[in-house]
Amino acid sequence: MTNISTLARQCRPLALEDVVGQTLTVAALRNALNHKHLHHAYLFTGTRGVGKTSLARILARAMNCEKGISSTPCLTCNSCTSITAGQATDVIEIDAASKTKVEDTRELLEQTQFHPIHGQYKIFIIDEVHMLSGHSFNALLKTLEEPPQHVKFLLATTDLDKVPQTVRSRCIHFPLSSISEQDILDHLSQKLTEINVAFEPGAISLLAKHGRGSLRDTLSLLEQALMVDAKNLRQDSVNQLLGLIPSDNLEHLLQILYSGEQEALLELMDNMRKKSQNPDKLLTQLLERIHLETRQNLISKSKTYQDEFLQIAYDVVLTGLKNSAPSGNAQMNLEMTLMRVAFFQPAKANVTVQTNNQHQNVTPPSTAASLTTDQFIEMAKSFKLSGMSLALIKEISFDRLENDKIYFFIKPSIKSLVTDNTQREVLTALKNQGVNCRSIHIEPKDNPGPTLSMQNQQNSDAHKTAMKSALKTHPIISPLLEKLQADIEKINIQEPS
Repeated sequence: MTNISTLARQCRPLALEDVVGQTLTVAALRNALNHKHLHHAYLFTGTRGVGKTSLARILARAMNCEKGISSTPCLTCNSCTSITAGQATDVIEIDAASKTKVEDTRELLEQTQFHPIHGQYKIFIIDEVHMLSGHSFNALLKTLEEPPQHVKFLLATTDLDKVPQTVRSRCIHFPLSSISEQDILDHLSQKLTEINVAFEPGAISLLAKHGRGSLRDTLSLLEQALMVDAKNLRQDSVNQLLGLIPSDNLEHLLQILYSGEQEALLELMDNMRKKSQNPDKLLTQLLERIHLETRQNLISKSKTYQDEFLQIAYDVVLTGLKNSAPSGNAQMNLEMTLMRVAFFQPAKANVTVQTNNQHQNVTPPSTAASLTTDQFIEMAKSFKLSGMSLALIKEISFDRLENDKIYFFIKPSIKSLVTDNTQREVLTALKNQGVNCRSIHIEPKDNPGPTLSMQNQQNSDAHKTAMKSALKTHPIISPLLEKLQADIEKINIQEPS
């Protein structure tokens, strides 16, 4: 490769089949060209680097190819080559960001009265059309609505909201989507193979990910990476270019945060400070890794990290990322965020953390792996609940704890107590008591079994029976009750407060 500084321009698509990641738009344009059903104005919208201007130029070549209108222009005739080189007299391309005045627009529109010299159409490509002023849009509107037969308008913008609805309604609108990582990955693999550059799969995967849907941005990153070694693209070079820490180091960091091992965390933070790693990029990487582990928990029965830890860690890291700029000290904010994740988390299962090539077994407080009816009833007595949630916890009968899910029964006559809010509060109360559960299921049943309400009633009945028995044998009260001819069974004995 002789000139990698122009890699993005070299990879610019010249025909519809070369366009990456815009399947529907390409299909629509191909059909329109093949059937000669051409509108007078097209509007391409989307984020940067997704193919807006490239599609406009491809469409211009397809319309003005000397071999006729076709979805596959020859690319070799004078018209095609001059459009590619930006020298075609019949294709006028302007950047609206530098031509915002109404005078500029009027001068442009004056050219619509002249017929094309070589091609079939006079084509106007207006890039970043949203930058035109209000008066410029008004000047453009009439011509856009009823242009001469020989005129075509191809508009492109990254900000559709700033384009007046009156202009949008007079165009065929093609919203271009961000390009998927897989499409970018396939494109990079193909191009690097074509130019005989060896590459590690992890390297182009990182580039595709950090291109964030923009092929041009991805190619710019690739261009920088190839400056290190033009014939071999390595993952460690891409990591350094992007300011990232390797995946293994990221996993090691998450393990230390999960274990809460203070010495290991302190050593790790000191190493980060010495290496001057970008704090915000590290937090972003950690956020993505937590998201990946959370998704993995949905499909894997063997969990490396508990769901509660991942959820809390995500919130803490996300808050840390938001606070980075206001804190005024990104490194300090990073360390405080890591310490919050490590020190403020729910209990979890045993983990093994590798520090200084030695393994340390860290055993956090245990969680309830099983539960019985009696244990649940005793536990429920200490729940800090009120209202319907308190009524619900008193009336549900424990059935079983299975696969992080607790099953209960309740009488059909009072199933109205079961709402999203009451279930959520009961689940939170169970977790606060150390019960390892992710959800609860409450099913109506005629005879649900022992409940807290039933035990309270049994205790109340036993208390009343004991009190009445004591009154019958009391040396003072018993003769008094007999003299008053009082029926002790009818005495209402209140529960002690």
